[in-house]
Amino acid sequence: MAPKVAKNRELKGIGYELFIGALSILSIVNLILMAVIRNDGSLETVLMVINAIMFPIFLGDFLYRFFTAKDRAYYFFRGFGWADLLSSLPFQ
Repeated sequence: MAPKVAKNRELKGIGYELFIGALSILSIVNLILMAVIRNDGSLETVLMVINAIMFPIFLGDFLYRFFTAKDRAYYFFRGFGWADLLSSLPFQ
């Protein structure tokens, strides 16, 4: 008999998780480009617009995970919900 595997309560659908994962990679690339490119005004504007678009998506992801968590305190403090919230904030 196969052992029972505990299902991670925080994980949502595979499509949703792949979407958020892809946006996370784009966000990291965006952050690196913002740090490296300082003298090209038009490129800085594009990067800031991308950052402004991703901010509400990541904030919405945090709120979605927070309000659908079975134990909100556990999610926030032990399930790294605080890291989700911190990573959703835009930094310039």
